[in-house]
Amino acid sequence: MRRQLLALALLAACTDADHANPSEATVVIETTACGHASATSGVGVVLEDGRILTTAHTVSGAGTVHVSGTESDATIVAYDPAADLAVIEAGVGLDGVHLTDAPVEVGDRLRLVRGSEETDVVDVSVLRRIDVRIDGVRTSEIVRRRGFEIDHRVELGDSGAGLFDESGGLVAVVYGRSTAGADRSFTVGVDAVKALLDRPAATYRCDPENHQIAPTG
Repeated sequence: MRRQLLALALLAACTDADHANPSEATVVIETTACGHASATSGVGVVLEDGRILTTAHTVSGAGTVHVSGTESDATIVAYDPAADLAVIEAGVGLDGVHLTDAPVEVGDRLRLVRGSEETDVVDVSVLRRIDVRIDGVRTSEIVRRRGFEIDHRVELGDSGAGLFDESGGLVAVVYGRSTAGADRSFTVGVDAVKALLDRPAATYRCDPENHQIAPTG
């Protein structure tokens, strides 16, 4: 506990006064099932515009989406199964983080803010850039996903957790961990986040016949 509190204090001290503390902008997301899909849980990061960023696979089979600290169901407003990213609206009333414009290099030290059980901060290193060919979320299509590999093995429920630089800027989003047993996890970079946020507004809801979300209207 002492180590966790120290990490939180260090992150707060290194965050620009004009920007939100990432640990205070991290929320837990829980879903109910759409059709025969499974209920899930993950992590979300509140952005400066009040919307919440998470992984697509956290909400892809969602009947309803709930964000910690809120009473009403959230709405999925952007979805990218190739990048494994999604954006939801929930009215959390929290200050949001900014997206970094600073380059990230191999060897850089970043801070991972987890939230699956209780929010905590883990110092990690960037091991390498990755440009992988991988199955898209809930599709047989093979896609390319660019990001970073880090030297920490995340736990189940940590999908959507953010990686932040010393200014508190969002650098990348965790979407998976190594299956080789090593202390390795995989993230998608902030460029994919920016591309998703630039898309026209849409709303996604449960399509029970196909057991996954689909755009409405």
